Amino acid sequence: MLLFCDFKIYTFLLIGKKSECLFK
Repeated sequence: MLLFCDFKIYTFLLIGKKSECLFK
């Protein structure tokens, strides 16, 4: 789960807004 939650950082850079583990 931590790995997926870590993805939120990439999503933040891509989308430009805070995401909460969209790749859950």
